[in-house]
Amino acid sequence: TGQQVPAQQQQLRAMLAERQRIHLEINAQEVRHSALQHQLEDYYQSHCIQITERIFTNVALHLGSASCRTQREFGPCTVRHHLQEVQFDFNPPS
Repeated sequence: TGQQVPAQQQQLRAMLAERQRIHLEINAQEVRHSALQHQLEDYYQSHCIQITERIFTNVALHLGSASCRTQREFGPCTVRHHLQEVQFDFNPPS
């Protein structure tokens, strides 16, 4: 049993090292995911549809993964992809 203890300690060290490596990998993936999410939000913020006159009823809008079909007419506005939905902004562009 004297040699069994060092073997178990070595096995425990290896398991702890693997656990640490996995945690570092998870953290790196979370940072990468956050950066990509921010990049995607910036993309959708800058790429939108400017409606200068009007958009008619029953028009299908597809912006990335978001889509909708207009139920009524809309006047001048900006159409954006926001949180997986199509969003109409009626404030004048700044």
